[in-house]
Amino acid sequence: MDASETTAAGSTSRRTLLKALGIAGGAAVATVVGAGPALAKQRKSKAVNGVVVYRLSARGSSCRACRHHHRYLVFATHALAAANRAHPGCNCPITTQELARKVARRLLPAGVGLVDLRKAEVKRRA
Repeated sequence: MDASETTAAGSTSRRTLLKALGIAGGAAVATVVGAGPALAKQRKSKAVNGVVVYRLSARGSSCRACRHHHRYLVFATHALAAANRAHPGCNCPITTQELARKVARRLLPAGVGLVDLRKAEVKRRA
């Protein structure tokens, strides 16, 4: 970490936090894209270990608005994902992602809605 990424108090800066969230969001998108066939098999069987959530994928998109908008959003339903696009005419595909039940309950307590991961509280073990 260089001097431009720390504040006077020595804590991490906003830039460092955003970099970390960007890496986490990219990893989540990569997980969704790579796990497509596996999730399709799991949906056919009755034993699903987690909760399926929906995300908008900007993979391969040249639109900057889509890349920035879709990176941090998680939706409870396919319809919500379709209704909350970055701009009119956005045709980014809607992908699925399976979350552990514990994580899904924390992010989507009522089971419906959308979550902006930038504003969600992250609880980590010490």
